[in-house]
Amino acid sequence: MKTHGALLLLAMSVLARPQMDDQKIEAALNSVPTQAVVTVRKHNMGADLVEITMLDAKYPLDLLRGQVEKIGKYAGAPARGVSVGRTSHPNPKQQFTKASFATNNLIDEESGRVRLEPIAKAFAGAPEPHTIEAFIVSFEGLRPTERTLKTYGSATVVLSGRAIPPPFGGLEYRIALLGQNPDKITIPDEHKESALKPAKSAAAPPPQAENRTLRIVLIAVAALAAGALVYFLLARAGRAPIDRSSPRSP
Repeated sequence: MKTHGALLLLAMSVLARPQMDDQKIEAALNSVPTQAVVTVRKHNMGADLVEITMLDAKYPLDLLRGQVEKIGKYAGAPARGVSVGRTSHPNPKQQFTKASFATNNLIDEESGRVRLEPIAKAFAGAPEPHTIEAFIVSFEGLRPTERTLKTYGSATVVLSGRAIPPPFGGLEYRIALLGQNPDKITIPDEHKESALKPAKSAAAPPPQAENRTLRIVLIAVAALAAGALVYFLLARAGRAPIDRSSPRSP
């Protein structure tokens, strides 16, 4: 796999020089297409509501359900109300595999802290051809503070965050996994003085692999409408119904 080779070379360069600058972070993020979009919002009762959209319409439901359970495990709060299924649409490019559930400990609204590590660990290690190398995580309505993580790079993971401007608001992170061993993946919950500076605004554009299907999902995530995790997912056709081929957990 071409993108896997590019990430492997970058990981080797990081091992040689552990300090990764913004340019290398952007190079890694632009070297592999996004495969999943995760949106997280805080419920008024305190739970973190999560929706995962896999761009592969044939992504195994059992594998996705297992990843959902792992997110809850790594977050320290078991996933609740898990629903896994596929969207139904006559256009194959507008068909996705989706999961929704509730957990806790992913968002601290007051401090602006976010936990990306449970999600990254859960996605790591999936077998080929379903290995996840790059994904996006959006936190609906969350306002960044001085403690909010901006960019981060290591031998196993790189990420870059940005604030979504009004009227929607929120935070969006692009994340690439340089390694697939979840035990070696660590991501700080907040920005620290020793962390890298934010990525420059004049970053390189996404690769051609970020195709029309991904743009549809990103437009959906950018809106972050109140009460919806991913809105206008099918921008022109409206929300497609979900064929829940896997039963809802208790």
